[in-house]
Amino acid sequence: MRLRSKLAIYLLLTIGVFVVIFLLIAPWLLERVNVFQADLQLIAQREHTIEIILRHGSDALIQEYQSGRPLPVGLFKQEFFQLERIQTDSLWNFIEIESHYIDGEWIDYRMLNYAFQIDEQAYSLKIGTSLEQIFQTESNLRAITLILLVLFIVGLYLINTALSRIIAMPLEKITNKLKDCNSPQLYDHT
Repeated sequence: MRLRSKLAIYLLLTIGVFVVIFLLIAPWLLERVNVFQADLQLIAQREHTIEIILRHGSDALIQEYQSGRPLPVGLFKQEFFQLERIQTDSLWNFIEIESHYIDGEWIDYRMLNYAFQIDEQAYSLKIGTSLEQIFQTESNLRAITLILLVLFIVGLYLINTALSRIIAMPLEKITNKLKDCNSPQLYDHT
């Protein structure tokens, strides 16, 4: 077997191992990154809402939701917002999955639940992003990642093929010289 063939087999095995490891780790990693990003967005929305309440008061936000029915804020019910006054001394801050019945359908949200006090009045704030939107973002990230993986593999293959040719070139020159030479005394050392 020629050296170039051995290098090509080594290259394919190396790429194969890398691809298998990547395909095993990528789905879990993409899911974690996507959920982490969604949580960061929910926290940023919470902070923005609290800023609005501190500047303008809570009455304007609460009056919109007097019916007691939480209303989606975003287009296609992708976002959820609910602010209400509560009577409690306990404060909480957690993120969970919640289902809400809105306009005749059940929608699952990744929901930030936050209780806080302003001027001795307790409030409950719920801000959510639909799981459908989170899954769509994750699907887009997977597609982009697979495209980048294919481009990486093709680029790696081209680079390694060129390198194996460069590495094998001096050996091929020596082999060709030896083929043309019938006796060691006739060998051209240049």
